[in-house]
Amino acid sequence: MKSFFLMIIVLPSLVYGQDLKSVHSLPLSHPTRQVPLETIPFWTGITADTRDIAFGDINGDGFLDLVVGNEVQENATHIYFNTGTGLETSPSIILPDSGSWPVAFGDVDNDGDLDLATGYTAFGGYHARLYLNQGGTIDTIADWIGSTGATWLGWADVDGDGDLDLAAADLFAPASVYYNNNGTLESSPSWQATDGHSWDMAGTWFDVDDDGDLDLAVGLENRIYTNQAGTLETVASWQADLPYYDYGYGFSAGDVDQDGLLDLGVGGQSAGSGVPNFLHFNSLSGMETTPSWISGDVAATWRVAFADVDGDGYLDLATANYGEQDVVYLNTGGTLETNPSWSSSPAENSIGIAWGDVDGDGVLNKTDTLTGDGVRKLFYLSHFPAHTLDSVSVDGATLPLSDYCFDLVAGWVSLKNIPANGSQILLFFSYSIDLDLAVGSNPPVLYRSTNVGIKEQKALVFPDKISIKNNPNPFRDFTEILFTLPQSEEITIYIYDISGRMIKQIYSGIIRGGKRKFLWKGKDNKGKQVSSGVYFIKLQSKNTNISKPIILIKER
Repeated sequence: MKSFFLMIIVLPSLVYGQDLKSVHSLPLSHPTRQVPLETIPFWTGITADTRDIAFGDINGDGFLDLVVGNEVQENATHIYFNTGTGLETSPSIILPDSGSWPVAFGDVDNDGDLDLATGYTAFGGYHARLYLNQGGTIDTIADWIGSTGATWLGWADVDGDGDLDLAAADLFAPASVYYNNNGTLESSPSWQATDGHSWDMAGTWFDVDDDGDLDLAVGLENRIYTNQAGTLETVASWQADLPYYDYGYGFSAGDVDQDGLLDLGVGGQSAGSGVPNFLHFNSLSGMETTPSWISGDVAATWRVAFADVDGDGYLDLATANYGEQDVVYLNTGGTLETNPSWSSSPAENSIGIAWGDVDGDGVLNKTDTLTGDGVRKLFYLSHFPAHTLDSVSVDGATLPLSDYCFDLVAGWVSLKNIPANGSQILLFFSYSIDLDLAVGSNPPVLYRSTNVGIKEQKALVFPDKISIKNNPNPFRDFTEILFTLPQSEEITIYIYDISGRMIKQIYSGIIRGGKRKFLWKGKDNKGKQVSSGVYFIKLQSKNTNISKPIILIKER
């Protein structure tokens, strides 16, 4: 099959106003800043016409696996498992797609396992597809096939019901959204744009107006469809000014200047020719239509991805460039540098890009404490991309997996039910301070982090058996119940008093493997404060039944 991508890049280029291609390429280096990445690939996959790539822990062992979409071949989607020491060199799973472009992980059925959406443009009769994850193994036959094609796919809780809906952008078709009904995607999209745009290669979900609903950005013709209380507008209320309007081949959203609002990074090209990359800053008056930041170099950029690669607390921007070096622009105090500080040593035909800690040597646990306002159900993590989302609790009650959904790459969590005003929301997750960079080129490659001293961080290693403890012990106001699981499984956690009476169910359901923690505030199932004394944490699973004494001491 002849590459559809090649047909795209030979289309004539149309540039409005300022000639962006007149901006000459500048040296891909910076004299004072360093990006902690090797410039020569540490890992290389098998030769393939790679498009998008994505990290996700498929088998629940705590290490990130890699999925690769390939365009012009049968058996096009490749899955490389992580052995704990790195990615395998040949894929263990090859899905029978006849061409695959976008790939996107999401837990569509809320069972604790990441499912996989893939797609290819409807030009030629292709469709979006979904492969379910059954206990750590991706099905090799599609469990769902949509009615539209896809050059980009993205998960979001559009209607705020706690499960993931799927958006698709495509060429020669309007943007679409397939809604999720109790773990099953509808066969035809209930939502489609009606404003006549039908030439799209990229998209992203983000809360552009900070109202607690996920909005949809789509390009080439760069525009945003805002979401009002779960209803997505069908005519875009925002679009970029010319000439930037026509150049969106990759989007990534992040708070670059740390003003509390999400900005929009755009990977630019013009029908295969190099143009600068752009950043639209967001403010209280709205998203700017003419970007304030324009890169000083030009490239045929496809996907882009924000992450804090140098650990200074600010989001940096990586870009995948076709026929040129892949680059990273560092962020200094809220301002992206004009010219990149890092570039890959070989020029690559790159399209996909993804950040992730492959060897798990920089993974740290984090708890975000938030306060409910009685309205909002969407919450952003303090760090993204996240490595895992371990659990979510509201006022000490751990939510079952069926009551929320999430996107680890974008860093948001969406709850099924609105937390009450003044309620305490705890998001237990992990993230990495030692990110590697994967690029979807031909073949796919991985650039390893060069952070000094990161090996002294305790590596992410899962135990052979379940263990449990709590801290502090004794306690007065609350205690954290800390436990580890060798793999994802169904568990229950209870609190019993010394007479053997169950007074509090902490959690019941499927939970992901690894280090996990819940909070107990010394209250029973009715919310009543229990008296001082000795209690027991009891954890049960299919093959395990363990307990641990804890002591509650209330002030007299």
